[in-house]
Amino acid sequence: MKRHDVMGRMVRSVVLGCVPVVLLMAALSVPSRAQPAVPYQGGQWSLPYELGPSLTEDGDGNPTTSWPTFEIAHMLLAPPARNVGEPRSDRVLLQCVPGADCSGCTLPTTGLKFGRLYRWTPRTPSNATLIPVPAAYPQDGSQDFFCGGHTFLGNGDLIWPGGTDRKRQCEDCALGYRFFGHKFAWRLDLGNWMPSWVAAGQMGYERWYPTATLQNDGRPLVQGHTAEPMLDQDARRDLLTTPLGSTWTTTDNTRWSAPPTGCNLTTLVDLEDYPRLHLLSTGELFWGPAFEEIGSGPGATFIPNPSKFLDIKPQPWSCPTKRWRDGPLTSRIHINGSSLHFITWDKLSDTFNEVIYVIGGAETPIEGDVAECAAAGTGILSTVEKIVNPTGGGTATWQSVPSLNYARVNHNAVILLDGSIWVPGGHGSENGVCVSRLVPERYRPLEVFENIVAPGPGWQLLAPQGIARRCHSGAVLLPDGRPVSGGGVNLPNTEPDWDKPDHTVEVYSPYYFFDQPRPEIDAATLNGDPATNPYFYGDQPFFEVTASATIDRVALIRNGAATHGFDSDQRYVELRFADAPVAGQPNKRKLTVDMPPDGYWAPPGYYLLTVTDVNNMPSPAEWIRIQ
Repeated sequence: MKRHDVMGRMVRSVVLGCVPVVLLMAALSVPSRAQPAVPYQGGQWSLPYELGPSLTEDGDGNPTTSWPTFEIAHMLLAPPARNVGEPRSDRVLLQCVPGADCSGCTLPTTGLKFGRLYRWTPRTPSNATLIPVPAAYPQDGSQDFFCGGHTFLGNGDLIWPGGTDRKRQCEDCALGYRFFGHKFAWRLDLGNWMPSWVAAGQMGYERWYPTATLQNDGRPLVQGHTAEPMLDQDARRDLLTTPLGSTWTTTDNTRWSAPPTGCNLTTLVDLEDYPRLHLLSTGELFWGPAFEEIGSGPGATFIPNPSKFLDIKPQPWSCPTKRWRDGPLTSRIHINGSSLHFITWDKLSDTFNEVIYVIGGAETPIEGDVAECAAAGTGILSTVEKIVNPTGGGTATWQSVPSLNYARVNHNAVILLDGSIWVPGGHGSENGVCVSRLVPERYRPLEVFENIVAPGPGWQLLAPQGIARRCHSGAVLLPDGRPVSGGGVNLPNTEPDWDKPDHTVEVYSPYYFFDQPRPEIDAATLNGDPATNPYFYGDQPFFEVTASATIDRVALIRNGAATHGFDSDQRYVELRFADAPVAGQPNKRKLTVDMPPDGYWAPPGYYLLTVTDVNNMPSPAEWIRIQ
């Protein structure tokens, strides 16, 4: 991709997705609430929860009586507070950003006015509490979290590298909008019920729309857009050199590695907005799907580029050996689509399979611009593809999967407790009109559901959301098995209740809340407090479950950390297990499981542990930690 074109498109997600500009676009095409052609199949939505009325201050700590029009651009499920005496209730983190344009650009005098992160809990769903902003970084404190990367660390804290430099954004207005990322990183200490920010040094490169991927040893690797010329992305890595501690200072930059030398190779590798990166069990970083831009500006075209593999073991990094290798092509491009990661156990053959799914998207970049959406037509995709056991130098190819009922882009994808894929939100184009996708869809991967019964192997249409969730919406899974969906850019006067989506969330209850009894994990038979009693790679622990049907699978699901329709952390890892009765308790079973062998299978940190019976009823999840 040409650098100036990349930057121009990325800015639209910040500028054209916000109210001051999109007012001009609303008359071009009006999204409708299209209804599905087949009946809905299961599930129930809560009413939208208004988050605003309980908020009492803005990002500078000043009193406010109204919730501004925000977009929930980042949504994350935090692990339990680990410090003694702190509540253990579920916490969802919502990163919200107001609309921004070139008029009235103002900068905060203290703190991060635009980098607001809120703590939301399903126990009090109409209440979101502002997490106090950190002290300003050096310079002027204009660097915020919006459009940064993030990944949960081994101890449960969150690292947040990069984001938006609002001062440069304002200065560049007269110059036609250019790149305005920054080098700063933050760590969110989640030990207490109310989290706190700690400065985490500066990276080697300014980052906007990067992907942070936790490595097997617990160090985050940051890749993606930089302010440097796009020569070779191998020279654009930022890697923490030592594990995280509690003594970070605003000037402690030594924890980020120096960029490797000798990497100015001839191969052009351009990682786009939030590259869809997954750490494979083989010790390779997988990037797929990928694409290439031909030409520049409005006349540019996009074609699929081979998926790519980067061997991240052994250390240390060196060039030119540490470079991307080409893999197979996808049939479509899937820009702004979703991708998901599974490691599944085939009980009959006692073998494991690793699968990456890519879902929907578009053949050109489409973000919050309703005119682009309306004009895209069939360029917005219903296509779904998967690759089984990908590895560099291997023979795996992308395979077709049943298509979505509705083409959609800027949607989210969540792995439910039973291992099925749940896709809410997004938007499509029908007859020249931009259409919000209110109806979620659910798919049961064949690698997880070995015996699929009615209603068949395709995508099921579910109960519709009350409010459309488009660009800058988020979705994560709660431990009890309900996914949360919230935020999104709905354009003024184009949707009923258009003023609500940016500051509401909805909670969906899947079929397993209504159909049959669910198994339950006896938490007392687990290791205890995950903060102090983790499981270790290669362990073979046991725990007990109460179940009225035979247990079919045991799995770990990484807690969600979603932004812009993608969650690099999200993975579903099945565990090999043995099942034995518990004497004198006919509904009790003792399960002995094999924990993942290493951090490539499951990077260190917190996971949701769940069991699913032969009726595909999953248990509520229990938090555990592995290292």
